Parts: sequence; C-alpha cells; structure tokens
Amino acid sequence: MSIHEDLTATVHKLIELNESKKITRCALPLTDTNYTVLNWLDHQNFDEKIYLSDRNDRLEMASVGIADEIHHKTEQRYDDVYGQIQDRFAETNGDIKYFGGFSFFQTDSFPEHWQSFRGSRFILPVFELQRVKETGLTILFTNIVKQDTVEETLKKYDALIQLLVFSISETAPLNLKLLDRQDCPDKEQWLKSIHTVHEHLSNSDLNKVVLARESDFEFDADIPILSLMSELKSISPDCFHFIMQTDSKHAFIGATPEMLYYRKENQIQGEALAGTRARSNDPDKDNDLYDELLSSEKDRREHRYVFEQLNEHFESLCIKSKADAEPFILKLTHLQHFKQNISGILKESSTDDRLLKTLHPTPAVGGSPTNLALELIQELEDFDRGWYAAPFGWFGTDGAGFGVAIRSGLITGRHLKLYSGAGIVEGSDPHEEWQEIENKIAGFKSIFE
Repeated sequence: MSIHEDLTATVHKLIELNESKKITRCALPLTDTNYTVLNWLDHQNFDEKIYLSDRNDRLEMASVGIADEIHHKTEQRYDDVYGQIQDRFAETNGDIKYFGGFSFFQTDSFPEHWQSFRGSRFILPVFELQRVKETGLTILFTNIVKQDTVEETLKKYDALIQLLVFSISETAPLNLKLLDRQDCPDKEQWLKSIHTVHEHLSNSDLNKVVLARESDFEFDADIPILSLMSELKSISPDCFHFIMQTDSKHAFIGATPEMLYYRKENQIQGEALAGTRARSNDPDKDNDLYDELLSSEKDRREHRYVFEQLNEHFESLCIKSKADAEPFILKLTHLQHFKQNISGILKESSTDDRLLKTLHPTPAVGGSPTNLALELIQELEDFDRGWYAAPFGWFGTDGAGFGVAIRSGLITGRHLKLYSGAGIVEGSDPHEEWQEIENKIAGFKSIFE
C-alpha cells in the first residue's frame, strides 16, 4: 500500500471508532524517508505551514493545514487563548499541540504586513511530520476535528490526504539579488533615541531600555521561505528555529537562542540571556572578544537586570526553584552572550497563561522596570514590532514551550524585514549599540550578501 492508502485507512478507522470525541489524533510511522523535514514541508501544497526545531535538531516538527484555530476574543489575551485551548484539550483523547504566538504589545491594530498574524494566533495543524534525532523515527500525525457528520469528516480528510506529497527532491538554493535596504530608525535617528534614553536613565527609575530596529531588505524576486530557513539552519545549529507561514507570501521566520520557558507537567525551565559580543573566525580575535565580554561591567549589569527579574518571577511561580550561581558565556556562530539557567517546580496556580503574563517581556527584550521601559519604547520606536521578541511556541496537553522570537524577520513577498534590538543602560555607547544590532542580523545577512 502507498502512504496515501495507509493514511486513508488509518484515518477512516479512527473517525469511525471515535465518534464521542471532537478532536482525535492518529500516528503513521514512515520508513525509508530519504528527505529532511524541511524538504518535505517545501513540497506540500498548502498555504499555511509551521516549522519548529529545538537546538541541534533534537526534535523537528513541520506541519501543514489548519484543523482548528484560536485567537483571543477579549483584552485578556493570555487567559483567553489558554482557556479556549484547555476547552479543546477536554474534547480530545490525543496528545495534541496548538502552535503559534503573540504580538509583543497587547494590541489588535497592526500595519498591513502583520495583519494575518493578529495579536495572537494558535493553530492545530491537519498534518504534522515529526522527526526525533535520537531515535531517527519519522512519524506523520493527523489531527482530526469532527465535522457535523461522520460522512462529512471522511470526505474532508480524504481530500486533504490527497494533497500530501511524498515524492521529494532537494530544496532549491537561494538565488536572490538584493535591490535595496531601508532602516527604521536610520543611524542618525538611532543616536538621537539613545540620547533620549540616557536622559531617562539619569532622571528616572529606569535601569534599562531595549530599543529595536526594523531593517527592510528588498530583493529581485519573492523570497523562497523554506530555502531561506534551510540556509539559516546551516549557520545557526545551536538555536531554536521557527516558521509561521500564513500564506505563500507571508511568513514569520527566525533562529532564536533564547527560551522563554519550557514546561513538562509541573516542572519548568528558563534562562536569562543578555550582554553581547560578536564572534570572529580568527581564533585570537575571538578569544579577545570573549575576554572583553567576560570583563565588561556594563554587559554584566545588563545581564543582571534580566536574571534578577527572572529569578524573582520563578520564586513567585514555583514551590522551589534553583539557578546557576554565576552566568557563563554561550557561544553561537556569530555572537556570544552571558547566560544563566533557572528551573523549578511550579505551584498548582501557575498555569501557562499566568506564566506568559508574568515572564513576558523579559528585561532582555523590554527593559527594567518593565512598564517604564515599555512606555519609552512605544514613544521612541516608529515601527510596529509585531511578533518580534514575543512568545512563540506551543501549548500541549501535558506541557508547553515558548521561545523569545528574537533574531527574526517577516517575509512579505520580495521583502524581508529583519528585527534586532540592544539593551541600553548607563554607559552604553550609541555607536557600539548600532553595531550590536547590526551584528544580530549578521546570520541572515551572511546568507544573501
């Protein structure tokens, strides 16, 4: 039997046997797959696609189609989304996951390029292809949402199964010519904004403000989304990679080094990441940059604001928590940062909506104190952050995982808007901070320059 025939038989059997549940899920192990998860995703004839992989591809997931979709309906977006998803979990007997994210600021007013993402969007895909590096297993999952009748459900899924493609060739390499670049703010305005931040740091209770930039790169053709991710993964294996594609021309894409939190039942992990230096291909220069970061009082202070707030939040959310005694330096391909891990056992009241409300935004992407920093960010930034630096990940029946969507960009046809930010504290040099935000898009730039 072909994969289509096997899958059809499996889905039919499940639909006919599980009439009592609104949502059911089936798994079909695939053998002799000589393609990557990204190759498979690139060949699928669906507009809506999602891709997630953790560090070093220990677990990869690619999905297509929408079986069910959730947006917030009230101003309490975390509570609203979490409540709706919990209602869905009560209607299933499978280990289902809703994938998606939130905007950085709580708003429902967006420029056109962010409108398809909205203030929140979580999707239960129709099909998920998962590969576990440790076992080498590749499994195709199907999430079945029951229609009004069994016959309607069978008809819908029969049609969706026929859209799947399993004759896979290599993903085409990128072949783009860069035509133009526009920065918002430009360097002159950036320097003025940093001056304003320094005035607030001197004359208020502010300790840190994270200002960001939107850099719009225009190419000579539409950007092949999966080809760009394939290149991005090859140069950033130590990051969490993600794509949320809302149609053939719009996708949010990134390779973030920063986890907001990972929860398995009542156990939680998090990390504080801040302070930055570039990397160098010259070993001596690379060691000098490492020593420079290690001895930087300004960067240690910037990191400390992040860690102290995260540690305080974990203490309030957990029965008990523990953290690394000192930060260490995380070396990535293009950058290096101070990092400190933290973990804990959650209180029963610490549900995922409370975790998100408490932890986002961290001082690594907002500032400290949070509310004062966010007010100044909204006053000084002349672009919409959209989903940049916001929680992106999944809710599952026995856990949840969210990254901080930094080192990210928004694809809109021929345009790639790249976002990067820098933490401004007393002692920050405006020109060095401009170079830092340039360093933070170096991974993307190295692909197409």
